Order: sequence, then structure tokens, then C-alpha cells
Amino acid sequence: MEPFWEVSLKYIDQLSIWSGTFVSYFFLISVLITSYEVFVRYMFNAPTTWIFEASIALSAAAILLAGPATMQLRQHISITALYTIIPKKWIRRLIITRSVFALAVCLGFAWASWKFGMTAITTWETSGSGWNAPIPALIKPLVFVSSSLMALQAFRNLLQDIFNPSEFEADNL
Repeated sequence: MEPFWEVSLKYIDQLSIWSGTFVSYFFLISVLITSYEVFVRYMFNAPTTWIFEASIALSAAAILLAGPATMQLRQHISITALYTIIPKKWIRRLIITRSVFALAVCLGFAWASWKFGMTAITTWETSGSGWNAPIPALIKPLVFVSSSLMALQAFRNLLQDIFNPSEFEADNL
């Protein structure tokens, strides 16, 4: 039987992958509604007022919530050239340092975005455009949610980096 903390860490991975998979459909919806906009604008000379903002909001939500999945899969941007020039004994330290830094940045960003997100929700902030949708009231809190999930995944990655040295083989970098 696996210890409780190991099972919990697997749930963090599953949540990250699920969020990334779920929001991937937002891009498809964005493409479909943008295609609809192009069609009605040029075929019927009837442009919409809402599609541009909805498309931007869907894409923003998808980008924000794809972050935890990207971290879980370890497909984020990395300077891999460093791993080829530093001694092998330093690679593990570099990877752990990277994970600590990612955790600190995600926690800092979550902390900083909390106020903006709560203000947007409580004032029901709108875009101020012709459609005037409450997109900022939805997207700004999502920045907090995303950075919190990324911090959780960064913590999980840090534990994996510390307690699973087999992850530091050259083909996994």
C-alpha cells in the first residue's frame, strides 16, 4: 500500500493533466467562433460584437490553465545547454534549484494576483467595450487559480526532484 502523501502527489499530477486537457478544447471553440465571425462578416456583412472578446477570453483561459499541465509534463522552457556544459554532479542541484525557483515564482504570482482577482469579482469588472462582458471578472481570478495550481505542481515536482534521483538521467532533461 502506497503512503498517503504519494497518493496525494499523484492526484496533483492528474489534476494538472486534466486541466490542460479540458482547456485545450477552448482553442477549438475559439477557432470555430472566429470562423463563424469571418463567415457572417464577409458573406452577410453582419459583424458580431462579441466574438473577438470571447475568443480572446477563451484563449487566455486556455493559456492560463495549460500551465500546470506543462509543468507536470516538464515541457516548459528550459536552458538545456546548461546541462551539457556543467559537470554531471551539478545537474541534480541545478534541477532542484530550478524547481525551488519555479515554486517561489508561482507562489509569489498567486499571492500578487489574489487582490486583483478579488477586486475584479467583487466589482464585477467588465471589458468596457461595445459588448461590455464581465470577462475581466472571470479571467483575473483565473490568474490566481492557475498560479496556485502551478505552485502546487511545482511543489510536487520539487518533491519528485529531491526524492527520485533517477529523474536526472540525460534523456529526461
